[in-house]
Amino acid sequence: MLELDAEFPAKLRFLFLPARFKVAHGGRGSAKSWGFARALLILAAQKPLRVLCTREIQNSIADSVHKLLADQIAGMGLESLYTVQQTAIYGANGSEFIFAGLRTQDINKIKSFEGVDVVWIEEGQAVSKKSWDVLIPTIRTPGSKLWISFNPDLEEDPVWQRFVVNPPPPERCQVIELNYVDNPWFWQTEYRRPVGRGWVRTPEEQDLATLYGLDDEQLAFRRNKIETDFKGDSAMFEQEYPNTPSEAFQAANKDAWIEVKDVQAARKAVTTASGPLVVGVDPARFGDDRTAIVWRRGRVVQRIRTLEKKTTMQVAGIVAQIIEQDRPARVFIDVVGLGVGIYDRLVELNYGKIVCGVGGAESATDEEHYRNKRAECWGRMKAWFQAKPVQIPDSDEIAADLICPGYTYDSHNRLLIESKESIRKDPDRRSPDIADAIALTFAEPVRVVQDAKPKAEDFGVLDLVAGY
Repeated sequence: MLELDAEFPAKLRFLFLPARFKVAHGGRGSAKSWGFARALLILAAQKPLRVLCTREIQNSIADSVHKLLADQIAGMGLESLYTVQQTAIYGANGSEFIFAGLRTQDINKIKSFEGVDVVWIEEGQAVSKKSWDVLIPTIRTPGSKLWISFNPDLEEDPVWQRFVVNPPPPERCQVIELNYVDNPWFWQTEYRRPVGRGWVRTPEEQDLATLYGLDDEQLAFRRNKIETDFKGDSAMFEQEYPNTPSEAFQAANKDAWIEVKDVQAARKAVTTASGPLVVGVDPARFGDDRTAIVWRRGRVVQRIRTLEKKTTMQVAGIVAQIIEQDRPARVFIDVVGLGVGIYDRLVELNYGKIVCGVGGAESATDEEHYRNKRAECWGRMKAWFQAKPVQIPDSDEIAADLICPGYTYDSHNRLLIESKESIRKDPDRRSPDIADAIALTFAEPVRVVQDAKPKAEDFGVLDLVAGY
């Protein structure tokens, strides 16, 4: 058996373990492509393999990973084992690396790849649903595998939905997140910058150091990159060198109202839930929307539930169960569209002292600063995120919802949050139903209820820690 000494990011060791699908996602500088290339060259040197290196669009060999593989052959001293040709790479043992784009092939040409042992799909975020639907069933050689590397772009991308949100069973699909802080070469001088006297971390840099274990020289590298390559735009750095998928997703809406750094801090935080339980309900308005229900107690979003294809009466029944079982002090319901039916039914069921209808287009309580009630809810939610520590579930789906809407100001300098209708017109974005449900929990101040079963007239001490 051939033995080679090659350095790998620790997280990429899964490439040498059995699984039909092996998926690595993360940002620039994480060494995903280097690691995939090295692993494939080692495996193909040990036994004959036919490897297809593909991506959605490949107009020429220069668009492929051909040069990366050739460089790794030289870097690992494998010249005696491989012959690099202009459009292919051959192993002395019969292994073969071929290169092709998916979109530029007709279906029959893609189906001709069925005899390959391994498919490496690079830049998986760009691969269309149609290409996936044809490619996956085509690769059916016994023991064949699909390796997928990509930088997250949009939450709606087929690769993200197929392999991260709704992945195959773990025994068939292994998924890892790899970012620049996981790269063993990141700890070398290329990703560091000496700090001089007087170096002081900014509050944002201190948060990053705490969250990701970065030292001053790494933070100095980041600061210099932002100032020189990205003209002071830290969001652009986070897009190129994201720590998490949600930082990568922000590229779809750089001017998001809720800041990524605040969302990330809330995902990592652990704090105490205290004060009244408040529930927010954002009912589905259209066929592809979800009904989102959120439980928040003070500084902690404790639970989130989404419902699909439920009728008005079904949702009303579920909310009634929540009221009986969890005893919330308030249930705020968006009454735009179908929500009014849910609210009316709960009032009929004698929950009128607990449920509160919220119309997003209604006037805000603070009309000086907010154009409407929805903007006021989102404004209060942003203030809550900034009053650290606060805690939300550690979920990419929730984070993507929170950083989805953009914002503007009207002629009176009042905040206006991007509407769901505007977001829905963009095929690359999904309605932020979960985030809207969280925002609804800030519709009005809620006081501690003294009774075991909350009643609207029973008020106690204002939850000053939570704010609302």
